[in-house]
Amino acid sequence: MIKVDGNDVFEDNRFWGKSWSADILQTTEEVRRAFEELEIVGRTVTHIRAIGLAYCLRCEWLDEWRYHYAARLTDEQRGGVEPEDWYDGAALYPRAVEIDEPVIITFDNGDRLEIDFSYDCCVRMSKNCFPPDIEHGINYNNFDANRLFSCFIGSTVTGLETEVDRAGPNILPYFVRGTDTTEAGDEFIGALSIVFADASRLRFECSVVGFGYISAVDSNERTLELPFKELKELLDNN
Repeated sequence: MIKVDGNDVFEDNRFWGKSWSADILQTTEEVRRAFEELEIVGRTVTHIRAIGLAYCLRCEWLDEWRYHYAARLTDEQRGGVEPEDWYDGAALYPRAVEIDEPVIITFDNGDRLEIDFSYDCCVRMSKNCFPPDIEHGINYNNFDANRLFSCFIGSTVTGLETEVDRAGPNILPYFVRGTDTTEAGDEFIGALSIVFADASRLRFECSVVGFGYISAVDSNERTLELPFKELKELLDNN
C-alpha cells in the first residue's frame, strides 16, 4: 500500500488525484480488505457515473471501429457499400470503456463507491469522499456511464473477484510500490471484478500505462454488448 496525503478537498469541484484521500492498493489482499471495509456487499446499484473522458468513445475512434467492423464483412453483407461509408445501427459494440479518472457507483442506501484502476497494479477505492457533483479534472466526460452499464442498474453486489499480475524482470518500479526493490515473480493486483447476484461482473483492469479498462462481463466471461445506435445516443462528442 502507498499512503496518500489527500484531504478530499477538491478545488473548483474538480477531481485531482493528489487531493483524494484513498490510498493506492497494489496487492489482491489489500484490495479485498479495503473492499470489505467499504461494506458494499448486499447493496443494490442505483446509478453509475464516470467523471472523465472515455477515450475509446471519441468520434475518430468510433469511426475506426466502424470501418474495421465493416471491412470484416462481405460485399453482400455490406450491401455493396464501401467500409468507410457503411453504417448499421444494429451492429453490436462492447459495453466497455478506456478511461483515466474514477467511476462512481451509487447504491440503494445512498452510499457512493469511488473507484479508479488506471495505472498498472494501482487501485484506489473510497466511499462518499467525492462531492456528488464532482467534475472531471483532466478531460470532459463524453458518455453516460449509467446507460452504457445499464445492465447493472438494480443489481445486487455479492462479492469481489481479483486477479494476480506477476512482476516481470523489466517491470517499471515507478508503477509498482514506488520502490526499486521489486523482483520478478512478485504478485500484484492485475484486475478486479465487482460480482453481482446473476454472476455478471463489472471488471476493472489496465489497458495501457495511464488508462483503465472497464467492461461489463457475463457469467461466461463474455463482454456484454449493445447496439451501435444505442451507443451513439449515450455519447456527448461535441
